[in-house]
Amino acid sequence: MNIEARKISFIEDVLRVSDEAILGKLEHLLKAEKKKLLDRELHPMSVSEFNEMIDYAESDIKNGKLTSHDDLKKHFQNN
Repeated sequence: MNIEARKISFIEDVLRVSDEAILGKLEHLLKAEKKKLLDRELHPMSVSEFNEMIDYAESDIKNGKLTSHDDLKKHFQNN
C-alpha cells in the first residue's frame, strides 16, 4: 500500500472514532511527532554562521547585488 492509500485509510479510521479520549491521544501523538520533525529540521545558527551570513550580505551590497523594496513590489505586482 502506498503512502497516499495509507493516509486515506488512516483518515477513514479517524472519522469512525467516536471516543474523545482516543481522538485526543491521536491529536497529541500527531502534534508531538510534528514537533520532533520540526526540531530535527531546525537548528540554531552558530555565531560564526551568523557572522558569515552578514559578511556575505555586505559583500552583495558592495557589489551591487541587491534589489530595492520598490523594485521588488513592482516585480510582484506585475506577476
